[in-house]
Amino acid sequence: MAKANTFIKSIALFVFISIMGKTNAQMITGKVSTEEGISLNGAIVNIIHQKDSIFHSFGRTDEKGKFSLPAPLEKGTYLLVFVYPKHTDVAVPLRVDELFQGKELDAIKLPLNSIFLEEVTITAKGLMNIKGDTLEYNISSLKLAPNSRVEDVINQLPGMQITKGGQIFSHGKVIERVLVDGEPFFGNDPTLVTKNLRSDMVDKIQVYDDASKNEKITGIKDNNKMKTIDIKLKEDKKRGVFGMAQLGYLNRYYNNMFMLNRFNGKEKIFGYGVMSNTGKLGIGYKSMTSGGGSLGSDFDGNTGKFTGEGRPKVYSSGMSYSNDWEKYKLNTNVSVKGMTVKGDKEVYQVIDVKDQPRENTSTMDFKRTSHEQNFVLNFENKGSSKLYVSLNAGHERALEIDQKKSLMKYIGEAGVIKNIEQGNDSKEDIFQTNLNVNWSTKLKKEGRKIAIGFQPSLTTASKDTYIKITNNTQKQSTVSELKTEGDKHENNLDFSLSYSEPVFEGALISSVESKSHISGSRSNIESQEALYSHILEGDFKYNYMVKRFKSVYRRTIKGFTTEFGTALSLERSNLKDIAKGNITRKNFLFLQPTADLEYKFSQNHTIEGHYSKTNISPTSYLVQPFGDASDLLNIYTGNTELEPRSINSFSLNYHNFKLQKLRAINASFEYKLKYNDIGYSILTSEDRNTIKPINIEKSTYDYTFNSSYGKEVSNKKDYLWLQLEGKKSMSYSYVDKTENRLSNLSVKFTPTLTFKERAGIQFNLGTGPIFENLNYSQNEDLNFEGIGFQGNGDLNISFPLNFRLEQRFNYVYKPQNKLLGTTLNQLLWDISLIKNFGKENIFTAELSVNDLLNQNLGLQRVYGNTGFIESKYSTINRYFLLSFKWDLNRMGE
Repeated sequence: MAKANTFIKSIALFVFISIMGKTNAQMITGKVSTEEGISLNGAIVNIIHQKDSIFHSFGRTDEKGKFSLPAPLEKGTYLLVFVYPKHTDVAVPLRVDELFQGKELDAIKLPLNSIFLEEVTITAKGLMNIKGDTLEYNISSLKLAPNSRVEDVINQLPGMQITKGGQIFSHGKVIERVLVDGEPFFGNDPTLVTKNLRSDMVDKIQVYDDASKNEKITGIKDNNKMKTIDIKLKEDKKRGVFGMAQLGYLNRYYNNMFMLNRFNGKEKIFGYGVMSNTGKLGIGYKSMTSGGGSLGSDFDGNTGKFTGEGRPKVYSSGMSYSNDWEKYKLNTNVSVKGMTVKGDKEVYQVIDVKDQPRENTSTMDFKRTSHEQNFVLNFENKGSSKLYVSLNAGHERALEIDQKKSLMKYIGEAGVIKNIEQGNDSKEDIFQTNLNVNWSTKLKKEGRKIAIGFQPSLTTASKDTYIKITNNTQKQSTVSELKTEGDKHENNLDFSLSYSEPVFEGALISSVESKSHISGSRSNIESQEALYSHILEGDFKYNYMVKRFKSVYRRTIKGFTTEFGTALSLERSNLKDIAKGNITRKNFLFLQPTADLEYKFSQNHTIEGHYSKTNISPTSYLVQPFGDASDLLNIYTGNTELEPRSINSFSLNYHNFKLQKLRAINASFEYKLKYNDIGYSILTSEDRNTIKPINIEKSTYDYTFNSSYGKEVSNKKDYLWLQLEGKKSMSYSYVDKTENRLSNLSVKFTPTLTFKERAGIQFNLGTGPIFENLNYSQNEDLNFEGIGFQGNGDLNISFPLNFRLEQRFNYVYKPQNKLLGTTLNQLLWDISLIKNFGKENIFTAELSVNDLLNQNLGLQRVYGNTGFIESKYSTINRYFLLSFKWDLNRMGE
């Protein structure tokens, strides 16, 4: 453990250095008014470097026209630029030297635009600048190839990164929302924007912290911001048609797609389609999860590749229509998608029984098919009163066939407990409908608002399963059949009333929430063995109701924003076991305080802290009073006695970004202390293991930290990132009533270098070690400590005659597991040779190889509360693909 302690101490030092910064800057103060002496509230005060007009920081005036902001720490000559709508910008020189002790300016008067003061007006236009809270990239200065896309633009922007899967990072922060001209583009799938929009259509790219979805709907402010990128289109490129079509096939592998867009000002019509068995959709993989179904969850956000079990065949298609009228906005889309996955899997599991540990081994062949249709509609009107309506409706049909051979035995010489073969053939239909209606209005008094929300939802599912069971012993094999017919439903009815009142130069926000969760499930069994009917058959209804009263106060004073308050939650549960005639009723009263603190040293230098206490009620699946038949050796059943769990969350975030140096420091820490948490209890027998959720009487916790430092390292905009992230948790489980504590620590350090394109070469490489430590209080043979390694990157080389070579690398090393002696050491190398043809490169031919070294192995290890599980499964290996692509561009015509 000595090396672990040293490693952890180094990490703590790195996080401490990242968070600390100089905050003792001298202040610049003054007052801004019109020429008539009328104070200007909200005027922007920018500090920029006089030499190159690079932005440094900014502030705003208060209701009396006064401002106060920190002076630059670096010595030099600056300009204070004062900006207010319909008034001429005014600049005042500022010199910072070793004698500088702050500055109080005389009254700054801004003339109307009709009076032009040439001697004090400046204009600065470069690649990057900051306007208020927004970092803006003006891409007109970039050199972009004909027919390039938005993702090519992002790859050239300093401090910006975009992965092959479409995930975007801005100076170390994940972009959570992607907009086009301020509006969503077919949900929130970034690939449909970055791989679809041409770079010559884009005027500017803006990055900012946008309001949360709830704030946008209700108009009542909260502290939940979303990092957003907004792609602003050129005015002459907002009309026309553009799109693409791609055909790819070689040796039974195919990847075909099309996209077609029609823009007419604010009216946008979009359609796309994909058919692929390569595990690389390229576009639209995130939209596969938009309906809440099971599709899409096995696609990696960084690469866009399928990372699940088996080999998939996927189809995905969708159409959307959006428009923004003078008084109304409409955004609607419909999608049809499906996936079939075939493969095989081996599982090894160790269960921590204190006296006699046992192991389960199984092999399985499977085929899973899912098909979904989904419809989404968002409507809102504009004005002082606002109506927002969102409707999401979908249907999923899932089919599954698998054949599993399982062996349960004691570790050592005690021998086999049970040897069983189980074949499952099931089909399931799921219908979902979610409606959100919200009305809000601004009242006569400034800052006074009211919002009323109504959110009903309905989910129904029916499932039929046929199971063939073969019990194998040394003397004979017996065959039996099991048929299950079940259905479940889940209805939610939520109502909310929120009111914001200006009080003491802040806002008092009060709300009332009423939530009713009604669910139930039924399972009928036909079996030759009464044992299965007893365990797997049942019928229950579960009703959970919440009445919550909440009040918080929010105020901002000179860069310091505070929000604190509490909620009183009255909760009641009613569970009726219809099959047994039992009724369980419970009542709860919870006090849920919350506090948010934020201080802005400058617009891009902030520190914030958060505390909240929440209570989470058990879901229907956790309390169902009968078992699940999917695995007859490891039967899961719910627990009707479960109570809500309590979580105390503490978080601290720090951000410091300097535009002139392109330097960013980010650090975050989150700690969760849990009471009455949900754990699992395993009861072993000669026939099966029964797994049951329980409330843990002892407190548990987990914490995560993340620290990153990024800086431009050359005048060619090359960028270096140093990122450190880690997590630690402590939890409990119980096997045959024996307590088992699991302590889990992992730390990852990843330096990343982005080399911007020059001389035809561009690459991005991130690689580093991963330290893991797992400690069980029982069965110390499962304890593990080791250092692994993970890296990924891409290398693109351009050649004459419009040839381009693109390469992608992913390396993983996982240390040896002493139980099985297995390790993972693989390098995945994808390579593509691309040739562009025609005017503006509208034709493209590509020959690609997936997993050139044929090393892709499906391997997953889980050190869980119930023991150790290692899975090996089939996945996509090496294949070749030849593709042809055609681009259509009729924009601005």
